[in-house]
Amino acid sequence: MAMLIKVKPEEVGFSSARLTAVSKLMHRYLKAGLIPGAIVVIAKQGKLVAFDAYGKMDIEQNKSMREETLFRIYSMTKPLTAVALLTLYEQGLFQLSDPVSQFIPAFKELKVLEGNALVTPKREMTIHDLLTHQAGFSQPMHPLSSVAALYRTSLVLQKHSGETVKGLMEKLAEFPLAFHPGTSWHYSLSYHVLAYLVELFSGKPFDEFIAKKISQPLGLLDTSFYVPKHKASRLAVTYTHDKQEKQLGWALKTSPVVLKRVQSEEDFLKPPSLLSGSGGLVSTATDYLRFCQMLLNRGELDGNRILGRKTVDLMTSQHLPADLAQHHLDGPSEYAPRGVGYGLGVGVTLDPAQAQVLGSKGDYFWGGKTGTYFLIDPQEEIIGIFLTQVDGTSHPYSFAKDFRSTLYQALN
Repeated sequence: MAMLIKVKPEEVGFSSARLTAVSKLMHRYLKAGLIPGAIVVIAKQGKLVAFDAYGKMDIEQNKSMREETLFRIYSMTKPLTAVALLTLYEQGLFQLSDPVSQFIPAFKELKVLEGNALVTPKREMTIHDLLTHQAGFSQPMHPLSSVAALYRTSLVLQKHSGETVKGLMEKLAEFPLAFHPGTSWHYSLSYHVLAYLVELFSGKPFDEFIAKKISQPLGLLDTSFYVPKHKASRLAVTYTHDKQEKQLGWALKTSPVVLKRVQSEEDFLKPPSLLSGSGGLVSTATDYLRFCQMLLNRGELDGNRILGRKTVDLMTSQHLPADLAQHHLDGPSEYAPRGVGYGLGVGVTLDPAQAQVLGSKGDYFWGGKTGTYFLIDPQEEIIGIFLTQVDGTSHPYSFAKDFRSTLYQALN
């Protein structure tokens, strides 16, 4: 298993002097109390230009952030789930246009909630709808969805509830859809359904399939659905901000934000009953870099091909009829900017000017709820990874956009 070689930034088209903006940003974050610590990785043309640890992984224990620190990557799990399913697609086991009810018959009876009425869907959901969040499902924390409110009353998604992904499918079949399949983009429980389809098509538990088809061939030594006891000391602590202190304009604050330790640390320290294809994985910066390099290489790393190059092209293309701002159930939100589309498990930059970010047309990316983020730019051959553990920061603080700004401005 070869690790990327670290080179002087100038060898691959970066400016060493201008790259200091990244470290200065991290130190400003630390001084402002926005993060306990972070890992930043930047690679170009298959070579490392930055792999740096900042701050603490555990403030109370005074443990410094390290390259081998384990992070809950939450929704950065989705690209791995998409890759897992696409490996089975390449075997001809299904087509993206297939109705999901061919494989989960109970979904044949799903209705759509329109106002207070249940109506028949204009068409059935497809596997493509699941991959692109257009299937009609919602997710429990959505503040505006009536279906999300129904989920909250009776749907149990805790990792250790005893619920399995198969059992979850049976329960989802009892709820209505939030919209007609294919008519909106709505961040949802679709990737839980995809995890079940991986199990169904492969005949293996989802975690075993991820390990055999992705983690092992790519040498992802620390990517799994829980942290075994002998690695527990490497798991970063999750923090949150005092809600009263969440505000924009953080760079002008004169006093630090207060970070509070999240108490549910045990969630990732034992095998879960519910293997979440949506947000269940833990990983390291090294592992996720290798996964990203495989995608940037269009499906191959160190002689191990995970996906065909045309499959990666399909995965990372825009699959929506419009950008997220125009194709969203509830209008623009943090998931629905202009100039950004969605592929199969990843966001896709359609127009940097419309999105108001530095980047390239066709770069792709995603993040997780504790501030984790990655981007891959095929045009510039760049990978960028930012990992921290601060719950609920994606809306009030623009970690991803700040990271993009400091990364791209450093190109020569």
